[in-house]
Amino acid sequence: MSDGHAFSDIASYLNELFYERDDVIDAVLVTLLAGENAFILGMPGTAKTELLQALCSCIEGAQFFDILCDPMLGKEDFFGPIDYPLFKETGKWRRDTTGSLYEAHIALGDETFKAGASVLNMLLRAMNEHQGKIGMEQEKIPLIAFFGASNELPDVGLAAIWDRFLMRLSVDYLHQESNVKKLLTRAPAEKKTFLTLATLQEIIADTVPSITVPEAIIDSVIELRAELLDQGVIVSDRRWRKTIRLLQASAFLDQRLSVTDDDIVVLRHALWEREEQVGVVNQLVIARSSPYVTLCLEVKDDIHDWMRHIEDNSTLSTEDRTKANVSLLHPMNEAVQLVEQSRQKAQADGRRADRLIATLDALLEVRFQTLLSMMSASGEDNVRKSAATQHQKQIDAVTLMHSS
Repeated sequence: MSDGHAFSDIASYLNELFYERDDVIDAVLVTLLAGENAFILGMPGTAKTELLQALCSCIEGAQFFDILCDPMLGKEDFFGPIDYPLFKETGKWRRDTTGSLYEAHIALGDETFKAGASVLNMLLRAMNEHQGKIGMEQEKIPLIAFFGASNELPDVGLAAIWDRFLMRLSVDYLHQESNVKKLLTRAPAEKKTFLTLATLQEIIADTVPSITVPEAIIDSVIELRAELLDQGVIVSDRRWRKTIRLLQASAFLDQRLSVTDDDIVVLRHALWEREEQVGVVNQLVIARSSPYVTLCLEVKDDIHDWMRHIEDNSTLSTEDRTKANVSLLHPMNEAVQLVEQSRQKAQADGRRADRLIATLDALLEVRFQTLLSMMSASGEDNVRKSAATQHQKQIDAVTLMHSS
C-alpha cells in the first residue's frame, strides 16, 4: 500500500515539527482521509493553524484557507464577493471565489462559533455536502475537510454546526522541558510534498471505502453503542454511520487492508457531545481497543504525571529531589520493559508497532529527564555525560526500530 507509506511519511514529518502532538496528528490525518470535519479545542498559541498549514503543504496542489471568525465578518469574507463586473456585463449573479473557502481543499475557521448566523448557515452546507451557492444554484466545491478551532465549546444554540464536526480533538501547551527547548532552538522547517492532490482524492473516494470492515468490528461498535446508551451518552444515527469511515481511514493510515481493534480507539474523538462525557467515552472505547493501544494510552498518561512530578521535585533540596526522583525511576523502568515486550509481541503477531515505538521513545526521554533532574549543576559533569551517552544509545536503538 504505497499511498499508505506516503501518509506514514507525512505523520513522521509533522511529528518532527510539532512536539507532543502525535495523537492529534493521527486524528487530523484520519479526518482528512475520511473526508470529514474536525474541531480542535485548545488555547491560543498551541500551533493549531500551523499544523494544518503544514499538512496542506504536504499535498501538491492543495489549497488552504483560514480565517479568524467574527460576528462582523460577512459572507464575502468567507465565500468571496459578488463579481460585479460580471454582473454588469452579463446580468449574471456570481461570486468571485478566488482565495475563498469555496476554492480550498483544507480550511480552518478559528473561533468558528463566533461567526454570524448567515455565515454559519452557508458553512453548514459546505461542511456537510461540500456544496456552495456560487451562482444562482448550489455547486460542488473542492473542500475535503473543514477544521474549527476555539478555546471553548459552543453554546446549545449552535448544536447544528457542532454536530457537523465528526472528530473533536484537544491540544495543550508542551509538557516536556526538552521539547520546549527544541521549539525555541530549531531552525525553520523545509517544506516537503509527499503526494499529489489527485492521489489524495482517489484515496478518499476509492481506496479508503474499500478497506474491509469485519463482522466482529461491526458487532463491537453495536455493543459500544449500547454501553454508551446505558451511560446516558446518546449519539445520532448519522454519526454512528460515519464512524465506519473513520475506522477505515485509521486502518489505511496504519497501512492495513482491514479494520482491526487497533482502530477502534479513534472513536473516542467522535462519540462525545459534552465535555463531561469525555471520560466515560474514553473508558468504554479504550476497553474495546487492542491491548497494545490501551497500553500506549495508559503509559502516555503516566508520562504526563511523571513530568509534573519532576517539575515539582525541582524545588526540593538536592537530597530530597534525589529520593523523590528515584521513586519515579522504578515504575518508569517497569513501563519501558512492558512496552518493549509488547513491541516484540506485536511485531511477532504481524502488527505494526509504530505507536509502541513512539511510546518507548517518550518513555526513554522522560527517564533521561528524571536522571538529569537528580544531578546537581556542579561536580557531576561526568555523570551527566555518561547519562547522556547512554540515553543517546537508547534513542539510536528506537530510531533503528522505526526504520526497520
